[in-house]
Amino acid sequence: MTATSLHPLNQVLPIDYKIRLLLVDDNPENLISLEAMLHGITDEMVLARSGREALRHVLEHQDFAAILLDVKMPDMDGFETAELIRSRRQNRNTPILFLTGYRNDDQLFRGYDLGAVDFLFKPVVPEILRSKVNVFVELARTNQLLRKQADTLAKAELKFRSLLEAAPDAMLITQADGTIVLVNAHMHDLFGYERGEVRGQNVRILVPAWSFPSFPAPRTNGIPREADGLPDLYAMRRDGSRFPIEISLSPLQTEEGLLITSVIRDISERR
Repeated sequence: MTATSLHPLNQVLPIDYKIRLLLVDDNPENLISLEAMLHGITDEMVLARSGREALRHVLEHQDFAAILLDVKMPDMDGFETAELIRSRRQNRNTPILFLTGYRNDDQLFRGYDLGAVDFLFKPVVPEILRSKVNVFVELARTNQLLRKQADTLAKAELKFRSLLEAAPDAMLITQADGTIVLVNAHMHDLFGYERGEVRGQNVRILVPAWSFPSFPAPRTNGIPREADGLPDLYAMRRDGSRFPIEISLSPLQTEEGLLITSVIRDISERR
């Protein structure tokens, strides 16, 4: 368990991305036909009538679930276009399906050398087209969702850490066995330890067993459980001095198991 694996659960951000296909053919009738055959399979279809126009769209949108690229086009053919698209790091793995009216082995070899995932021969069969393209659309949806979830977790963890640092008291996160995985800045102010000195240590270096024989389990309903009613509850600083404290414990559910959040307050002024 590491501190970087911590994050609060059940925080969901809205998913607002679009899955796009790029269709490239110099013949406008072919583009209209492809668009009609793929209707409803994706969120958006971007049309290009030349290799140069396709490159502009790639620069603008960057991510496409797949690119359907006609091989035979004037000025810049499909192979040249694919090579330029593949030269961009962001599009190195973008699936490219070539459209061609010719069954030529040399053409096939060149296309696959450029990273083509498949060839579709004209006239295109709608059912075959949709079946092949749908695989990449669903793969893109899965990848986008995973990235969105990772981004959500990263933002939630950042917020959690900000709240931890803003707390007015010393706070630490421990595993169920008492191993410290995360502390805030006030822990240093109160105990004199640097963060790195206590991570991986048992919480007993802060609250010795002679002071607190056993930590009460935090309530599973998420309501903090106070431990300040016990007599002679003391913590120990790095220099060996001790001081009276109160502790509030609460559970923190993570994907890796239950952790315990402890809020420790110096109550010397009350004694």
